[in-house]
Amino acid sequence: MTFLHTSTITAVRFVLFSCIITTYSQNTLAASVPIPSFNYKALNTFFHDKNDYTQGLQYVYELDREGKEQGYMYETTGRNGFARLVKYRIGNNRDEICEAKMPDEAFGEGMTVLGDKIYVLTYTEKKLYVYGKDCVKIKEIDYPYEGWGITTDGTDLITTDGSSTVRYFSVNDETITITENPSKAINAKINGIEVGKLNELEMINGKIYANVWKTDMIVIIDPRDNGNIKRWINMAGLPMYTGEIERTNEVLNGIAYDAKENRLFVTGKLWPNLFEICLSNATNPADPELLPAKCPGQ
Repeated sequence: MTFLHTSTITAVRFVLFSCIITTYSQNTLAASVPIPSFNYKALNTFFHDKNDYTQGLQYVYELDREGKEQGYMYETTGRNGFARLVKYRIGNNRDEICEAKMPDEAFGEGMTVLGDKIYVLTYTEKKLYVYGKDCVKIKEIDYPYEGWGITTDGTDLITTDGSSTVRYFSVNDETITITENPSKAINAKINGIEVGKLNELEMINGKIYANVWKTDMIVIIDPRDNGNIKRWINMAGLPMYTGEIERTNEVLNGIAYDAKENRLFVTGKLWPNLFEICLSNATNPADPELLPAKCPGQ
């Protein structure tokens, strides 16, 4: 299935983005200039378990038992009693490789793969679960904040807590412990106005792609520029609502990037589909920020 969604009226884009900033920052929007936005095109549609309340998503390559490199999706889900980590191959049906159910009292949140371990946040339990790539739990680590999103730059764990703050934690792989690095913390913002409710995260080419909770927006944060948001993706119109669950629970959440094949995936909580998308910028097709998953012809 292929379909195209574009936003051609700049004023509409600005109003929509302004509403997000006003709603989810601690300050009110004064006067700002809209930053460039990307549109999307859905290239492929894959099966997604509509019972999964998606909290974390990441696509990685690993060697299978025969020594062949294969692509796998890791996903974590929320809701007490239903939270789990699952590893699978994407397709018309899910080919699950392994799964780990979390304790009933745990509300699973974001996850990221760093080295040979998977790090999974919990919502209010203040625990960070560590798993092997066989979905076997290795350790529980005390974590001092509310857990929302998590990603990695290949060295540190990078997390959010529902505010605009993005925190960095160094990892000791031998002892499987983490240490916060307060000096690296940043606040996501546009023109000095902080943007909160940062949820699922994905590191792509040095930028942090973040879902903004209960919106159709993905913001692109530059950690090397003190957390400034350089671009945003308008995901409005992506078909997801099945009518079986309350709309407020079925929000966009889940970003995964296949760096080898340059594929970008998105999904949402309780969605029946996982989408491969590409990005475009009608006003500036040469925008260098389009390089991850740039639509053909851009």
